[in-house]
Amino acid sequence: PLAVVQKGARPALGWVKLNTDGALNLQDGVAGAGIVAWDTGNFGTAECRRYTISVIQAQWRCWRVEMQSC
Repeated sequence: PLAVVQKGARPALGWVKLNTDGALNLQDGVAGAGIVAWDTGNFGTAECRRYTISVIQAQWRCWRVEMQSC
């Protein structure tokens, strides 16, 4: 597979941009979630987690990670 690099726009002054992504391998039940938060010009925080759980649990945890960063 070929990697695609996309550059995002900076958030407006006073805002924080939150990027999230996740993946799930249905064959072995391994899931992953990642999050990056940044302001107008400075890097803020990043986090990545690996899960070995059911699809429903993976979706719930990804959503919960996103909500904790708000």
